[in-house]
Amino acid sequence: MLIKEIARFLHDNKVGILDEVGKVGDIFYSRLPNSPDNCISIFQNSGLEPDPFNEYKTPAIQIIVRSVNPLEGIEKGQRIINMLNGFNDSSFVSGGLYIVTGK
Repeated sequence: MLIKEIARFLHDNKVGILDEVGKVGDIFYSRLPNSPDNCISIFQNSGLEPDPFNEYKTPAIQIIVRSVNPLEGIEKGQRIINMLNGFNDSSFVSGGLYIVTGK
């Protein structure tokens, strides 16, 4: 699942903590819980219509950064944008989906 791989990628790059079994993390996918106050939530939707000339999928990803300190939230959001924008020819995690290009 792409959003799970992005969550792991952000965790591995020390942007936040992904805790899939507990309650100490601050990176979530497919949900935005009431707490913690500072968190990152990753959602996926259908994105662009499939191209009939190739088999590439083009999902859209939405990342929400919530912070009690607006400037810290903006900085964290910009850090994520810088990490993901243009990510290409690789996978977010070992053995994960191959990303042809990220826009």
